[in-house]
Amino acid sequence: MRRARRAGAIASEIEDLLAQYGVPLPTAAVRVLLADRGRPTTAEHLARVAASERDEFLRTRMAPRLCCAIAPDATLVTPRWWADGDWRLQRRILTEDALPLWRGHLAERLCSDLIARRRPASRELTGLVRSAIAQLDLDEELARLTDPSDWLEVRALVLDFYPGVLVADDVSTAQQAAAEQELLAADRPAVDRYFGVSPHRARA
Repeated sequence: MRRARRAGAIASEIEDLLAQYGVPLPTAAVRVLLADRGRPTTAEHLARVAASERDEFLRTRMAPRLCCAIAPDATLVTPRWWADGDWRLQRRILTEDALPLWRGHLAERLCSDLIARRRPASRELTGLVRSAIAQLDLDEELARLTDPSDWLEVRALVLDFYPGVLVADDVSTAQQAAAEQELLAADRPAVDRYFGVSPHRARA
């Protein structure tokens, strides 16, 4: 019972993070953001949450609170990206044109949060921003800033190169829309569309 409550509490926190950020979030970011909220979380905890959400869906067939981003062929994206079960399928498909928008939106929202804070950012949170910037291939531009720790400047840098991130939580890309049509036409089981097919199963 205690474990179930723990998994449920973490699931609620992740659900809140997804509502706040509006795009799928990678596990590494989820762990940093949960720790920043005072709830440090292990990989084991998150694996238990994912398993619990999948089991609950199989039992009830109701849309899960949490699910996973999937590849266009319904393969589970690993490491896991978390998504809201109420989001339309195409918003949960990781495509080439969606990935920089997801990463850029995460970086922009993190910067906006840090700008609004009165306390200094933790080393882990700063590292998460730096990692997102590097994944956007903006680390050289970041080094040229007068103050790479000025979150207003960092946010402006992201928006200069990726202006579309501001609406990444409200639109889908052309590749995502096409992938959704193909998955629906293939009549993939709903559990695969929510939680993906493990790479091992996909190769079998």
